[in-house]
Amino acid sequence: MVKPIQILVVDGPEKALSQSLYLHEFGTIQPVWKIVIDTNTLVASLATHQFDAVVFGYDIAHVEPFQMLELFSNRQLVLPVFVISDNIETQQAVALMRAGVVDVIPFSNLDRLEIALIEAVGKQTQQQDVAWERDRLAAVVEQANEMVLITDANGHIQYTNPAFEHVSGFSAKEIEGKTTRFLKSNHHNALFYQDLWQTLLRGESWHGRIVNRHKMGTTFEVDAIISPLRDATGEISNFVAVYRDMTRENQLERMLRQSQKLEAIGTLAGGIAHDFNNILGAVMGYSELAQDYVDEEPVLGYLEEIFRSGVRARDLVAQLLTFSRQDEKRYQPMNMGPIAKEVVKFMRATLPSSVAIESRVANQLRPINADPSQIHQVLINLMTNAAHSVEGRNGVLEMSVQMVHPDKHFLDQYELNDSEFVMLTVRDNGVGMGPEIQERIFDPFFTTKVLGQGTGLGLSVVHGIVAAHKGVITVESKPDFGTVFRVYFPAIPHDVEVDSTPDQTHAPLGHGRIVFVDDEDALVRMTVATLVRLGYSVKGFTDPTEALTYLTSHSDEVDLMITDQTMPGLSGVDLLAHVKGLVSVFPVLVCTGYSEALTADQAKALGFVGYLQKPVSREILAQRVHEILFAK
Repeated sequence: MVKPIQILVVDGPEKALSQSLYLHEFGTIQPVWKIVIDTNTLVASLATHQFDAVVFGYDIAHVEPFQMLELFSNRQLVLPVFVISDNIETQQAVALMRAGVVDVIPFSNLDRLEIALIEAVGKQTQQQDVAWERDRLAAVVEQANEMVLITDANGHIQYTNPAFEHVSGFSAKEIEGKTTRFLKSNHHNALFYQDLWQTLLRGESWHGRIVNRHKMGTTFEVDAIISPLRDATGEISNFVAVYRDMTRENQLERMLRQSQKLEAIGTLAGGIAHDFNNILGAVMGYSELAQDYVDEEPVLGYLEEIFRSGVRARDLVAQLLTFSRQDEKRYQPMNMGPIAKEVVKFMRATLPSSVAIESRVANQLRPINADPSQIHQVLINLMTNAAHSVEGRNGVLEMSVQMVHPDKHFLDQYELNDSEFVMLTVRDNGVGMGPEIQERIFDPFFTTKVLGQGTGLGLSVVHGIVAAHKGVITVESKPDFGTVFRVYFPAIPHDVEVDSTPDQTHAPLGHGRIVFVDDEDALVRMTVATLVRLGYSVKGFTDPTEALTYLTSHSDEVDLMITDQTMPGLSGVDLLAHVKGLVSVFPVLVCTGYSEALTADQAKALGFVGYLQKPVSREILAQRVHEILFAK
């Protein structure tokens, strides 16, 4: 079926041209004629119809031909125009064809018009198809997630699509005309760019990873394919680069590596915790025993310092287990003051003398419900971050802890229900940061440090801990004027009772028959000696099988058994199971260095009378044993 061709006929009042066209037999085309006889009807028809071609009666039309061509141009209409005339002068015909007319055809040769219409309409259709393909390709480039950048042969940027603006932060106007050197991030050396350009100038495509500069001063990494484009002569006229943003993939890779590191730390921590806590238990226990036999300085002071060092080492192991997520978070009422002072003391010992630390900790602080090890981590991370910001200058770090009552606007802004908070403030006079950096400082893996000097996890960890404690963290900063972090922890309300009874620092004496089982010989000898000095009769075993043999025949001579969990041959749980089958049943207290298989809740459910985490001080051991035997 022949497709109709819509033809606009510009005729005179007598419509002589139209009549000739109607009478002519067009064998290969099916024309549909629309006739106009003046400028008004011409304009009206252009507004309501779409045409494939125009046939103009030069000798009879009341429309001026050049005016008509200008009208088409103003309306951005690209239509093949054919002039029909037997009397047109050659000079006028040439002028019309220069103005856009396709051909001038005599009235007597309308067969030629048919051929010309077929060629012109076919060519126009082909051009429309090309234009449509071009528009579709342009739409694909504009809407693509991949970034597209086009330069001239000298590397001057001529085009960037919206995806490039979204990822890089630069608008097309900001970088148009600049060379691609504008995007250099200093992550690559001169040889990298030399190889890239040599590949392109050989007419080959280059594929690789590039770290470019972001408008905000940070960087973004892309997977790039850069190809040369050649003109009709075969010369390289342009380069086109297609970038795929690798930010998310890189974050996932870093998260995986970090997860593997944490898993390795956790495995290491879990592996050494049991043995290390046994060693610490012996060190702390023997230092306490030695103090009973010494009352002279400085030896007594030395022994006390050994014990305090053991306590710090014990807490360090606990923090390592918590950080590696192999230990449960323990929320408890606590006072931030002592931890804050301990962190200040630690930072003063580690920072250079050019950095001054000022601290103010209020005396009357309300307790907060928190995990002490995580609060310690918040303090360390914020103080370390402040220390980094003052590197290379005479810096001042300020830390304060005080009670505050934020106004209603603050409470509403952060959707807080509490009215009283313990506020931690960490201030420095370092490099500071602009608003664009402040917006991202709590993002995981975001860092302004150079590669290898920071993971970007410090502040995101702080933010996570604060959120888990139902608190709020705010930041104020300005380039070259330092930074202030404020952390608000909800204080435990006054109407909520908090056990404020001070820890007993004495070891109560007692009496009773105790069996102590542990595979660490030094720990057995130390614990036996400690319990004997407290008034108990103690039998110690380093082999759980030997201990079970003794218990089987002497169960009626035992008031309490204290056992380790992880031992060769029989575990503490195994011993408990055997004890339950004895004629005389006695309570069993488990005291473990570290075990993934046994938590405090699990121990209670299995039937242990208590659960102690090594290393245990003499006071704690004495109090727990006294409580158990007194209850019995």
